[in-house]
Amino acid sequence: MAEPTVVPSQKPVPADAIDSVIAHLGDRVFVRYDRREDSAGQGSERQVFLEVVEGTLGDAEAVVSEDLVRAGYIVGKRREDANGARQLYRAREGKPIRTLAREKGVGPALKDPRAVASIYLKQ
Repeated sequence: MAEPTVVPSQKPVPADAIDSVIAHLGDRVFVRYDRREDSAGQGSERQVFLEVVEGTLGDAEAVVSEDLVRAGYIVGKRREDANGARQLYRAREGKPIRTLAREKGVGPALKDPRAVASIYLKQ
């Protein structure tokens, strides 16, 4: 396993891109779940649901995008509709990461009373 990268005034950043996103968002999000499930014919799939409890959805999306680009992902297609904003991050190697960002009131009810939005990541 690769050594974590140290960012000044922050905790060490794990080598995994999604773990890095969670570390950088820190107390600004509540991790509702972080699980792995078997996807039909595609192996294990990681699913992470974050509730944004501090700042705005735009601020949190910016951190997600910056961390994934820093980890070598290429920003792909973005689609917005009444169900939220979907963003694709393509990997040079390995599985892409897809995100779904939603304001409070769109999608599943948020559990943390401080939550203003959610971001779902899938790899």
